[in-house]
Amino acid sequence: MNPSLLKKVTLASAFVALSAVSQLAQADFEGYYHLGLGNWTFLTEGDSSIDINNEPVSVSLTSNNNDEPNLNADLTIAAQAAGTVSFSWVFDTLDIDGAAHDPFGYLLNGFFVQLSDQNGSSQSGTFSFAVDANDVFGFRANSLDGLGGRAVTTVSNFAAPGNGVPEPGTLALFGLALAGLATIRRKHQG
Repeated sequence: MNPSLLKKVTLASAFVALSAVSQLAQADFEGYYHLGLGNWTFLTEGDSSIDINNEPVSVSLTSNNNDEPNLNADLTIAAQAAGTVSFSWVFDTLDIDGAAHDPFGYLLNGFFVQLSDQNGSSQSGTFSFAVDANDVFGFRANSLDGLGGRAVTTVSNFAAPGNGVPEPGTLALFGLALAGLATIRRKHQG
């Protein structure tokens, strides 16, 4: 291979590798997404609460139960980069009227999307959605009636675009770039 072409291929491979490294996802509530750094906005209305005592592994949102209807516990942040937000959630309620009165879900640019269903006092799931850089996203525990008992939802296995651990597709791209560099180098030396 001629040296000029080798240089171009090496530069292109290096660009691909650097691009891959710049598209990193954060695992758990760490780095930019650490709950104690001041990047998150905590909103608790009535006697709702947000518990970060188990950070960086999880956060828990507890719904209001002070006789005031339609109050929230919201935890939101601006996405550091475009990509996918993913998480697991476990919902438990002791509300005498059931899960329908204390919905849990995620927020994206002010819009609430309910994940808990109307039935079942204990529920869980995993979910992911796309964000653009600077989109404001997060989690909400709502109480429609403010009566009958609270719901507690724990969010874990959180990953979001930003600094930290590469997303699987990024790792594959980075690995291909490195393998290409190694192959070119071996051919040039041999």
